[in-house]
Amino acid sequence: MAKTIAVAGKGGTGKTTVAALIISVLLEEGQTPVLAVDADPDSNLGFLLGVDVEKTLGDLREDLLDEMKKLPAGMTKADYINAGLHQI
Repeated sequence: MAKTIAVAGKGGTGKTTVAALIISVLLEEGQTPVLAVDADPDSNLGFLLGVDVEKTLGDLREDLLDEMKKLPAGMTKADYINAGLHQI
């Protein structure tokens, strides 16, 4: 059964540490797979978990913004997305 756990609060309150501890406990109990999303621009969760992070949400956001700049004049976003799906 899937679970969604969110950790939120003000800056500097230990959200990343709490998230890392929760993830560690879930993994120790064999509750896998675990998908962890660190939306913090500093992205320290991977470091705390000992995981090499290849791409952050910030990186993906920048990639998306770069792609949106390539949108041909007069083409809607929906048409652009459909054209991209046909390329896959």
